Amino acid sequence: MGPSCRLLTSSATAARRCVRRCSPTTTSLQTCPLSKITLLREPFLSSFPTSARPSLTFELSKNSSLRAAGISAPYIPASWTPSTYLQVTFPPSAPTEKEHHVALGNELTPTQASPEPSFSFVPPPGSKPDQTYTVLCVDPDAPSKVDQKWGPVRHWVQGGVRVGGGKVVVERGAVMGYKGPGPPPKTGLHRYIFAIYRDTLPGGVKPLEEQKTFKDNELQSRLNWPFAEFVKENGLELLGMNFFEAQNSEQ
Repeated sequence: MGPSCRLLTSSATAARRCVRRCSPTTTSLQTCPLSKITLLREPFLSSFPTSARPSLTFELSKNSSLRAAGISAPYIPASWTPSTYLQVTFPPSAPTEKEHHVALGNELTPTQASPEPSFSFVPPPGSKPDQTYTVLCVDPDAPSKVDQKWGPVRHWVQGGVRVGGGKVVVERGAVMGYKGPGPPPKTGLHRYIFAIYRDTLPGGVKPLEEQKTFKDNELQSRLNWPFAEFVKENGLELLGMNFFEAQNSEQ
């Protein structure tokens, strides 16, 4: 494996085995057949900051970080494996704070995750230069993980995303602007899932007035969002995910 490759693993022995035995020619993701460790190769790995890399465990097996956190259908199709990593970064919520990265299940406070985040990703190999993408964010745990009768709650629908010159460009306004976490008191940790999709329909995700699963972005309309129906009607193909957890300070 060349010097441009990195390995995310807590096992030094497994890492050495992977370095000796896994193919050095992978261009994005590859699961080591010996230890099910995922190899991340530049420039794929460079799509998220060095400070966030040590906390990531991005396996492509059934025991991936996403599935281990209970994130499955309707958010992840049964046979799906990620083809990119979605980096999500919240700007400082106060002058004395730093930015906060979403890293596959790390915990943030609702305040830290309240501003609209930035995001970036590396398009999968073979993507067209003019390809457009859509970013979604939902909370399935409303009002709690053990009682999801109000979930999923819609938190963000941003279409018109392109990648040019190595940078993400958002070419139009959001179908729904970002709404930060608002977990109720004494409901424990909520998962906030970000997903990046390839648009497969001409024009990408439909504008608000053409949506069938919601007609406005008021709270009542955001609850019990028919997520799978929205994805299908808008022709969205899942490429990558990320998530964080947050809870009310009153527990």
